[in-house]
Amino acid sequence: MRFARAEETFYAHATIGVRMDARPILKAQLREDVLNLVISARRRERLGSEILLAFRSQGADLHSWRVRVSILSGVAQISEPISGNRLHDAVATWKGSSLTVGIPIVGAASIEALFVKFSSWTLFFDRSGWCQVSVASKRSANERPSVPNLLKLS
Repeated sequence: MRFARAEETFYAHATIGVRMDARPILKAQLREDVLNLVISARRRERLGSEILLAFRSQGADLHSWRVRVSILSGVAQISEPISGNRLHDAVATWKGSSLTVGIPIVGAASIEALFVKFSSWTLFFDRSGWCQVSVASKRSANERPSVPNLLKLS
């Protein structure tokens, strides 16, 4: 992953739904071609927030995306960290001590591997490391409609 530093904290896989303060990813689900992430985030962590993703969908290449999250709920830009090319938009919602982000991933029946890093200007290093996350899927690839305006994985 080219956007990772030479040495970074990595958290071993944690079961989704088990609340641990050191692991900010609370839930990950692929549904209706959208990867929904629920992230534990304190109010002060909103400033300069971004989510880094490294993932491989079923049989596809490895992808790395950066999702820049605003201080307020709304549209979040998705870009490739290496080239800086903007891909499309996600939807981010801040609610209490959590951030919910819907990231469109069209054409992926499942995600084989997903690593997520939530970072912010105010995050202490032990909460900003990479997390390996299992993703629950709610639909099979045969049931997915074709959406022409979103990025499709090949």
